Amino acid sequence: MRHFFERAIELTDEYISKSLTMVMIEDDVERVARTSNYIAWFSHGQLRKEGSLKQVLPLYRDHEIDRTSLETAEEKENF
Repeated sequence: MRHFFERAIELTDEYISKSLTMVMIEDDVERVARTSNYIAWFSHGQLRKEGSLKQVLPLYRDHEIDRTSLETAEEKENF
């Protein structure tokens, strides 16, 4: 798996240098941060935010802190 990801980073760098677009679906935020310069955050089928890493990642991380602090099933359902 590590070899695959290293190759993916190389390919991403190549695409960026050629001003090409690559669409990647990934749930590992750190991988996204290492390989992307523009991201779209989807949650429950809805676009929550799109933009540069500096625009989106802080909002996503704050959201995850809030989400993981929920304790009851009702809180999680209503989140």
